[in-house]
Amino acid sequence: MAAKEKWLAGDVPAAREVLERAFIANPESEQIWLAAVKLEAENGELGVARELLVRARTVADTERVCLIKLFIDAMHSFICI
Repeated sequence: MAAKEKWLAGDVPAAREVLERAFIANPESEQIWLAAVKLEAENGELGVARELLVRARTVADTERVCLIKLFIDAMHSFICI
């Protein structure tokens, strides 16, 4: 995926742009939603990752999205303690 290539090259803003375009083309894609969540979580933006998962559940409500939301919520709770 192009977003992952940008991210691994250290260009997080470009990775976000790729994902934004992907959302426009395919807003119901579980893969795109989870890629965006991973990008934000791996870059320390757990709040943003949680918001993305809330939105993902309205358009791509799959088991994987639900499980990852639980995981991110647990991580966020642990960090905030």
